[in-house]
Amino acid sequence: MDNASEDGSADSLQRDIPEVRVVSGHGNAGFAGGANRGAAVACGDILLFLNPDIELAAGCLAAFAARMARTSAGVVAPAVRHTSQSDSTEYGATVDLLADLVGLTRLGNQPLYVSGCALAITRRLFDELGGFDASYFMICEDLDLCWRALLTGRDVEVIASALAFHRGGAATKGGYVRGGHLEVTAFRIALRERNTLTTLLKCAPVGWLGAVVTVRLLRIGLLITASLLIGRVDLAWALAVGVVWNARRLPVILGERRSIGVTPVKRADVFYSRVLRNFNALSLLGRYGLPRFVDGRRELTARRCWPPVLPR
Repeated sequence: MDNASEDGSADSLQRDIPEVRVVSGHGNAGFAGGANRGAAVACGDILLFLNPDIELAAGCLAAFAARMARTSAGVVAPAVRHTSQSDSTEYGATVDLLADLVGLTRLGNQPLYVSGCALAITRRLFDELGGFDASYFMICEDLDLCWRALLTGRDVEVIASALAFHRGGAATKGGYVRGGHLEVTAFRIALRERNTLTTLLKCAPVGWLGAVVTVRLLRIGLLITASLLIGRVDLAWALAVGVVWNARRLPVILGERRSIGVTPVKRADVFYSRVLRNFNALSLLGRYGLPRFVDGRRELTARRCWPPVLPR
């Protein structure tokens, strides 16, 4: 799937490997929308989504097919080795008590979701779920898809013997540790906060929902204040837009929650068994200090996908 690239890579791929079918869309639909476009023209029983900076080790595809054939897994993924971060390896991911995203670096923890950088799902389940939520653009779309899969009774698994190598940050800067610093961009922070709120409102257990949404809204308020104090007006504005975006879409989001069938007890045990009972932001702050911005002050507003369209 070519997502409005401008570097000639789509033409080069078609020329150098003619058996590959390149699907081009109109405009940049982000990872979520682009993945849906590609899935719409795929013809296999298993859909495999890969980022352009992923390399699969030998045997991965066979391992995916074998696991899906003999288990109830609807979503599977390889262990992902981040080659730009001292070769750290993740075995899926989850959220902590504040719903911050956390990579699982130890075997044995069951993932709440797996990264969309390397994810396989059955065609039947993907269609049943309606694909990725295209409104996310990118970030948390994989969390949302996997969480909804768990709520249908399917499983989300990592095959530890299957390995993928991920360079990270090839398409969008930030989000990774480099040179001993956690690199961030206003674009990533704004989408992370906006889309995490959406996912919680859609999928979170009733007993946790009110408290975690309240805390995240308070934290967004603190982030807006901090952004203004350091002169990042663009980020403060984008965070506020994300809250308004969720507020205006609330009837739609709650309708999706009802269609999923989230109840006080439905699959809540699955979630609580997979959430990490810690506060990852504090751990990152203690380990790396304050994050380092690697974008310019006007980069967020220069993106063609921002600001998001607000429903009337």
